[in-house]
Amino acid sequence: MRVTTPLRRFSDYKSVSELTLANAAVKGTRVHEACVAWATGGYLLEPFKDDAGYIQSFINWHDDNVIKLIAYEVELVDRNLDLSGHPDFLFRLKNAKLALIDIKTPVQRQRIWEAQLAAYYHLVANCSYYGQPDLTASLQLDPNGGVPRMTILEKPEDHWWGFYHAFMAEKYFNPKGEEE
Repeated sequence: MRVTTPLRRFSDYKSVSELTLANAAVKGTRVHEACVAWATGGYLLEPFKDDAGYIQSFINWHDDNVIKLIAYEVELVDRNLDLSGHPDFLFRLKNAKLALIDIKTPVQRQRIWEAQLAAYYHLVANCSYYGQPDLTASLQLDPNGGVPRMTILEKPEDHWWGFYHAFMAEKYFNPKGEEE
């Protein structure tokens, strides 16, 4: 099961129209792809007007903080739990910390982000050769190109239990893994 599957039931987007959510998902994908292109030293295309601020926000943060890209969107799997996920980035920061960073484009912060990050932390720390991240955070990009809001998970293991219980409930109530 993917990390995001059991969390979808707890999102705050239930009152948002499907079209609005679909458009936001497409924008998020474009911004994410541009951030990957920047982080990997790839070619950065001219962004859509609505995406430019988010991308500039990431570029400024990246250039101010990152020494090296360690991995991006790598698939990690915990075979014991049948859990998989693709964390956005693992960076080596200028302060020498290994940072697990999940970029976000919504303006409104979501409570489920902590559970998602805790699951990614679990996968990186226990199911990869990267080791335990020193810093685990969501990076909420600014739509106007300003400083992004970083929300650091001080103790990811404390948030793991929220994720784990949602995960186990999903497995119990939806054993075949069917979409709603």
